[in-house]
This record gives sequence, structure tokens and C-alpha cells, in this order.
Amino acid sequence: RGIVAKNWHPVTILSFLLTHQFFGNNPGAEHLVNATFHAANAVLLFVVLLQMTGAMGRSAAVAAIFAWHPLRVESVCWISERKDVLFVFFMLLSLLCYVRYARRARAMLEAGTVVRGHERPWNGPYILTLVFFVLSFMSKGTVVTLPFLLLLLDYWPLGRFGRTSFERLFAEKVPFFGLSIVFSAFTFWVHQTYADVRSLGEYGLAVRFENVTLSYLVYLGHFFWPWHLALLYPFPRSFDRVQVGLGFLLLAGISALCVLERKHRPYLAVGWFWYLGTMVPVINLVQIGEATMGDRHTYMTLVGPTISLVWLIGEWAQPNLIRKCVAGGALGAALGLCVLLTRGQMMYWQNTVTLFEHTIAVTGENGLAQNALATGLEHQGRLRQAAVRYRIAIALLPNIYYPHYRLAGCLRQEGYKRQARIEYQAAVSDGCNSRDYISDLNLAAALTHLGRYHNAVQCIETALRVNPYATEAMNNLAWILATCPDPKIRDGPRAVQLAEHACKLTNYKEAIFIGTLAAAYAQAGSFDKAVVTAEEAFAIAPPNPNSLAFQRNQKVLQLYNAHKAYRENNE
Repeated sequence: RGIVAKNWHPVTILSFLLTHQFFGNNPGAEHLVNATFHAANAVLLFVVLLQMTGAMGRSAAVAAIFAWHPLRVESVCWISERKDVLFVFFMLLSLLCYVRYARRARAMLEAGTVVRGHERPWNGPYILTLVFFVLSFMSKGTVVTLPFLLLLLDYWPLGRFGRTSFERLFAEKVPFFGLSIVFSAFTFWVHQTYADVRSLGEYGLAVRFENVTLSYLVYLGHFFWPWHLALLYPFPRSFDRVQVGLGFLLLAGISALCVLERKHRPYLAVGWFWYLGTMVPVINLVQIGEATMGDRHTYMTLVGPTISLVWLIGEWAQPNLIRKCVAGGALGAALGLCVLLTRGQMMYWQNTVTLFEHTIAVTGENGLAQNALATGLEHQGRLRQAAVRYRIAIALLPNIYYPHYRLAGCLRQEGYKRQARIEYQAAVSDGCNSRDYISDLNLAAALTHLGRYHNAVQCIETALRVNPYATEAMNNLAWILATCPDPKIRDGPRAVQLAEHACKLTNYKEAIFIGTLAAAYAQAGSFDKAVVTAEEAFAIAPPNPNSLAFQRNQKVLQLYNAHKAYRENNE
């Protein structure tokens, strides 16, 4: 289906596959690809603005602010946000083609080669504009506002209003609006089916309006004052109605001022409505999850206010040399500060622990960040500190299963099996309404630890129906079918089929998956294959004689050599 991580973005997934094909499992290469696309986007933005306006200095200033602003860090440093840099890459290519189309149409009008208002749009640049629009959507769905943006650019700086009738300008955008409607409906269906979309009962219209109003202003505040940026901003427990009311009046006032100045300073209206319009898909009118904002959402949206600001300063500095020097010095200082702040922001992205320690320091009571920090501590082997953070997350996120599940794992590794069982039961109790395959896998693991193997198999089967290519789900189901103490559940042939498929999809590079395949061979009675496969898994796994996994692998290999299958309750 092409739906991964609750999103449909096949072009983004293809880019990850290609990177992995050439560089393997290399995070540095993934980061380099993101950074390369970001640099390309900055160059493309400069070229697009230069083609539209002819103002080299101002176009360069907008591109530099876009490239070096601290708000860009999240989209570039977060590998999975490849979709941000990719969708903007294709979006800018679409804009570049549209500028060429618009300039050609204008030249034809001025030359009198066509009747006014009856240009034929179906030429090469127009078709390429559509093609890159589709590729942009296949990278990330938020590009659906592009037709609206094209109309804004027709007004300024392309200046097509007045030369071509509005009806004609709108008519040539009909294919774009049609695709946007289809894309929006499809994206909503994907999120409704696979993502954690919150109902109006949980987040009413009034609450969403309050959040939208303040989010617009906070994003602008982060643009002008990029301190205290964080990965996860939790949804506020309540909003100050006076603050919301004043914020709405401020937004309305800025909008009215831009409309009044549209004849003398059209760039103000275009930049402002660029921001308001392109932010609509990500402003949480449809609330997904617990977060209220995300710095990554500003990757393209804040280009609009940047254009307005740079052109306004450029107009102010135009009359004399002194003003130009002041404006140039201010721009240089701002860019230098951006570079320093961006470098500082990047330091928080060293690992999960540093990232979420900073997020908690900035946002305060943040259950999602506490859970993520606990996960990072767990991966570093700091289990007791992780357990503390999981308990804090449980207190801040009532009725959410995953902190219970992860806490149970920490307690189990620390030897507190009774307490772990209690947490697994809590995870099962809170996780029965899980709707994505990761939740189903975690729930299945909790059920397995409780000995409810039949229910665990059902959960994994559900996960595989949602994502048929989920190798972890294949591996987990194969493990249960091969090692379950209940003979009614064991199924050697199917376990071999699932385990072989998981190993093939991962190019036989995952030691855990190869170990599962060995257990499946043993259950199916192919003990010679089980021994050879277990030795392969043993060779790939990192050598650590003191680890439980190393000791279990040795025990399992002895069983296979004795022509005995492994059972989960052998430990």
C-alpha cells in the first residue's frame, strides 16, 4: 500500500531504499542526504525568487535565512523527516516550471500571438508543474495548498492579475485544485485509518480554534526569537481565553493591514497569506496525537513572512546608502546569529537522551518526551533511570499503554518479574484499542509475557494485515509459532515460511531474525539446518559472553545439536 509510519509517501520511502542500497545501515549517509536536499532547496528557492522578481540581493537574503534558521534543524537532522526536504524540493521545481509557464504566457500576450485571456496552458512547463506537484505530494501530503500559492504568485510578483482575467487564472489551476481535493481526501482517509486522529469529543472545535490561533503566533515568535525550540510541544491543558482573543485580533489586524497595503506593497499580502494558507494542513485543525506544534511544520510555510520582511526592509533601505549599510549590517548580524543558534540546536540531536532532556527542560510536564527519554536511557542500558522516567510518563499519560509496556521490560531485565507482570497487565488493559501495527506488536509482546499466546498471535496477525511487509511482525509471529509451549499454537512449516521471508527482506543481516529462523527449522524437524542457521546468527551477533542473549544462544545451539526444539519456557 505504500503506507509507512501512518503516512503515504512512496517517493520518500524510495529515497530511503536507495540510500540503504548504496550505503547500507548508515545514519551518517542518511543525514548527508537530508542536508544535501536542504542545500538544494536553498539554491532552488533563490533561483525561483530571482526568476520571479529579478531582485538578486533580496532573493539571496531570503534563501540564506531559509537555509540557516534554527527552525530548519528538525527537518534536516531528524532522518525520518526526509519527507520535508523532499516535498519542498519537488514543490520548488514545480514553482520554477510554473514561473517559466507564466512568463511564456505573458510574452505571448504582449506579442499579440494569442487572444487575450485564451492562452493554451497545456504546454511543457505547465505539464511539468503538474508532474512535480504530484511528486511533491508523494513525498509529503502538505503540498495540497500549492494551487492557492500559485494564485498568490500570479498576483505578485508575476503580475498576471489585470493582464489575464481571474476566471482564466483560476481555470488553469483547476487540475491542481482537483488533484488537491483528491489528495486531501486520501490523506484524511490514511490518517483516519492508521493514525491517532482525535475525535471532536476529545478536542472540541473551540479548543482547536484556540490552539490554531495561538500556534500561528507562536510559530511567528519562534521565527523572530528562535530560543527554547523543542521536538515535542504537548497540548496545553487549558487556554487563556483573553490571550486567545487578543491573538485572534492581532492575526485579523495583520491580515487587514496587508490587504489595505496590497496596491503599494503587494509582497506583504502575498507573504502573509502564503504563511496562513500553507500552514492549514499542519496547524492541527485535524488533531493527531498529543502534540500541539512541530518546528518541522515551518520548513516552507515561513518562507512567506521572510519574503515580506526582506522586501519591506529592502524598500526602506532603497533611498540612500546609509540605510542600505544599516540594512546590510542587520542582515549580516541576523544571519550570523542564526548560524550560531542553529549550531547550538544541532548539538541537542546527538542522541535520544540529549534531545529529550532538552525537550523536557523547555516544555516542562511532557509525558511524550518523558517516555522517549526513558526509551533512550533503556537503549543505553541505564534501566533504573529509564524506569523512573517511564513512571513519570505513566503519571502524565493516563490510559496510554506503551509506558507500562516499556517499564515492564526494564523491570523484567532487572529481575523484578512480579512487578513486570503487573505492568504488562496494565499495558494490555490500556492497549486493547491500539490501531497501528507497532501498537499491536507491543501489545502482543505483553500478552506473550503473560502467557496469553493465542491473543498474542491474533494481535500480530492484525499487525500483518495492516503492514504485510513488517519484518518485525513476521519475526515475532514466527518465534511464537516455533517456540510456544502450547502445542496447539505451534506451526513449524508456517514459522519457517515467515522467518525465511523476514530474513530475505533484511538480506540475512539481522541476527535476531536468523535466530528465529533456526528455531523454526528446529520446530519443523530440520535440525541440521537449525544448527547451521543458529551458528550464522551467533557469528553475526556482537560477542558479549556476559549477556543473556549470548548465554541463551549457546543453550539453544546445544538443544539443536541434541535434536531438540527450543521452547519459550525453557529459560
